[in-house]
Amino acid sequence: MNDPPSPTKTSPKGALGLLRKHYNDKKISKWDILYDVNGVLHHPEYREKYAENLKRELPRIPLAKDFRDFAEAGKELARLHIGYESLEPWPLNALIGSPAVRNQPCFTGHHREGEISIAAYLVSGP
Repeated sequence: MNDPPSPTKTSPKGALGLLRKHYNDKKISKWDILYDVNGVLHHPEYREKYAENLKRELPRIPLAKDFRDFAEAGKELARLHIGYESLEPWPLNALIGSPAVRNQPCFTGHHREGEISIAAYLVSGP
């Protein structure tokens, strides 16, 4: 996988020094910051907690206790986002049925007069 363009322009001036000092880690790089932000922005708890704020303002990135964990997760997410076309497809089965029968709706078709509404479910597996 090729690295994306340099994050130099995406890292605010001073953020590198701030994070190195806060985490007492001189090895933190601009790439680590980029991946940490990516990991935080994709974390379900962050998205839920700040859902209303994210609708009307730019995201604010908290200083997580586990910077390296978020940076590693963000790096893996970036790899998946950038190289998704070269990944092996995940096997899924589409099951059609009633929401009362299946409990994980992924898509519900809207119907017009004379048509019926169905729910499709994606289930992981062979």
